[in-house]
Amino acid sequence: MIGRIGTALMGRILGATVPLSAQEAATTVAIRHVTVIDGTGAAPIADATVLIRGSRIEAVGPSGRIPIPAGATVIEGEGKFLVPGLIDTHLHIARRLGAPIVDRQLGYALANGVTGFREASGIGKERELVSLREKIERGEQLGPRLYISGTASGQNLPRYQASGLADLVRRLRDVGVDGIKLRNLNQAQADSAIRAAKEAGLAVFGHTYGPGTDVDFTVPALESGATGVMHINGPGPASSVKPRTVLASGWQGEWLRLHFRWVDATVADEARMIQALVNHGAWLEPTLTTVEFEVHPDQYQDRPESRVAEILWEYPFPKMREGMPAWTGSDREVALEGYARMQHFVRRAHQAGIPIIAGTDGYPQSSGSIHEELRLLVAAGLTPMAALQAATRNAARALGWEKRTGTIVAGLAGAAGSEPAGRHHEHEEDCAGRPLRPSPRPGGAESSGLGGFPVSRRSCANMCTSDRSRETTGYALQEPGPAAQVRRAARQGRDHARGL
Repeated sequence: MIGRIGTALMGRILGATVPLSAQEAATTVAIRHVTVIDGTGAAPIADATVLIRGSRIEAVGPSGRIPIPAGATVIEGEGKFLVPGLIDTHLHIARRLGAPIVDRQLGYALANGVTGFREASGIGKERELVSLREKIERGEQLGPRLYISGTASGQNLPRYQASGLADLVRRLRDVGVDGIKLRNLNQAQADSAIRAAKEAGLAVFGHTYGPGTDVDFTVPALESGATGVMHINGPGPASSVKPRTVLASGWQGEWLRLHFRWVDATVADEARMIQALVNHGAWLEPTLTTVEFEVHPDQYQDRPESRVAEILWEYPFPKMREGMPAWTGSDREVALEGYARMQHFVRRAHQAGIPIIAGTDGYPQSSGSIHEELRLLVAAGLTPMAALQAATRNAARALGWEKRTGTIVAGLAGAAGSEPAGRHHEHEEDCAGRPLRPSPRPGGAESSGLGGFPVSRRSCANMCTSDRSRETTGYALQEPGPAAQVRRAARQGRDHARGL
């Protein structure tokens, strides 16, 4: 029954084993002898049992202390790790709604252990996105749990016949969005949208810079009530930027100025932004994958995951690079220096207690990019456990989902996405306990995993598993196979996603 895995772990069971009714037995699952990393930051629980009844975690603890009810489905987890389902806080599917590519992206997200994500910009399709969110919640379509961002931008005003940004925010609230994203606004416009969102009871976040690359209003936006900042390469803490001669022209030269705002930032400039984030309890979503894809694209050219992305995006890798700069010479040097400063800032922000959350913007591997973001967070200086929390507990809190998912604790929901009603899951035998197969990563030194994250194949509901028992923290997806296997996985993403 793990196919529905409207199941997930934990809590206390008092008393002796209690026989279950036929209906209860059909929806009660015990995962035993597994190592649980619950996402709270606590030490892993070795040889644990997780009991799931219906769609709720009922108990978690050492296997010797958690009795398994007679009639429950038992999954053997020996040699595996169980972690909360991953949440990507920054993906985009709005532009392709209604096309088969969206179903493939939803399935591929699940196959990568992503059991929830934020659609980060509705761009006029907020109604359709809300409808998709509700279909998934009702179990009519398989997919990760969705958080829908309504876009506060000048471009969205005519789409909703709004008289202004405040009116737009109210209309988006009535549509049913979960939060408001600031996009392509100046400071005064952002202030208007932030005030309206607060009045509407909606979280508001996004781009706290622009228009252009010379304006940053992150601190004023936070003081007005913004709840989070997206993209580390968008805001720049420098109070002034030195004049420079650049090789790039046009938009690529403008884009490079984003890096100047980091290269020229003083310690005091960075401290001011960090203090504002701390003072207002805001989160930071670095989307390091976008900067890595910008400055180190060649490393992704021949990866199997990139072949998957080509299939999901329906265009070749070189086209994925379109719209990304291709700096050379001294331009590239300053871009790399700026990126190093961004990474250092992420580490400082984490050390200051600012919640770091894991969003990818879909780079470099479409809806399966979350593992790369976790690797890059570790490279920036977070521990593997802290990086994992960026995609679990912290992300759930940022989206207001902490009572449903993000940690493996008693009472939380067990299913992020639901199986379509009445559909039989043809792979239940495999999902109920076939050993997971590790897949070595080409390239020698990286064969042991991604930045300390073990490699495994399947995911389930609000939990993910790994069978790399020598690792102690995290989850990562097995590398995809040849193109034919990748296509098959894309077509059958729903079935892969239901497995453990």
